[in-house]
Amino acid sequence: MSKRKSGHILSTTDDLFRLFCQTHPHQSAGDLQARFETALSRMENRGLVRRLRFGSYVLLQPELLDAYASDLVNAAQHSPDGLGTLPETEVLNGRYLTPHHTNHINPQQQKLLLIATVEELIRHEIILKEPGETGADLIFPSKFTRPGPAVPNVPQTIRLHL
Repeated sequence: MSKRKSGHILSTTDDLFRLFCQTHPHQSAGDLQARFETALSRMENRGLVRRLRFGSYVLLQPELLDAYASDLVNAAQHSPDGLGTLPETEVLNGRYLTPHHTNHINPQQQKLLLIATVEELIRHEIILKEPGETGADLIFPSKFTRPGPAVPNVPQTIRLHL
């Protein structure tokens, strides 16, 4: 928790375990590993941290995933073609993030957070990833704003057969 309070965003489980061991110097390594895993799981269950699905990273500020996802959803909603589609390369380069969410994060950590955000959105089926002509596109189906084609005027006649 001290790393979180000091403003750190990402850490590895190994780094966190080393800090955990320093705060409990009189216990055995085996006991410490079990206690560490329990503590990390409890913190994750309460939403205080989040283990990323790649590497051994732990996100110490999980609210950043929500902020990044919100920026991407807003960008998709305002996509010029109305299809709710964003190029994955531009998403992963941080093009659609608001400055408020990027000014205190180094570029390497930002890239990892963007990858984690995209993975979470895909996992929860909020977005679809489709190969495109110039790379993959991220499709936000709920943000499709293009009007449909005009429907021809069909006379409404009802026939009843008794």
